[in-house]
Amino acid sequence: MSGWVSAGAADAPDGEIREVAGVALIRAGGRWFAYEDECTHAECPLSADGEVDGTTLICNCHGSEFDLETGAVLLGPADEPLRARRVRVENGVLEYENGA
Repeated sequence: MSGWVSAGAADAPDGEIREVAGVALIRAGGRWFAYEDECTHAECPLSADGEVDGTTLICNCHGSEFDLETGAVLLGPADEPLRARRVRVENGVLEYENGA
């Protein structure tokens, strides 16, 4: 069943990556992004191995880079885009859409 899941307070600095139930929530450029919490190359957890540089997410496990705006691969070895989740802020609370 799909629905919105609370992920805590939305107030966070750019560069923050938090994991909630297998979803990586990433703050960059004053916005939140939500993706499945695994690199599409070797399934490394983005919340543990990820780093934000502007609107680029770098998986430090093997060096893949992804565009946070689209999830597209910018630099391999990954060759598949990240799997996105919808995200919103409601009354100061960060929420992502549970696609299950």
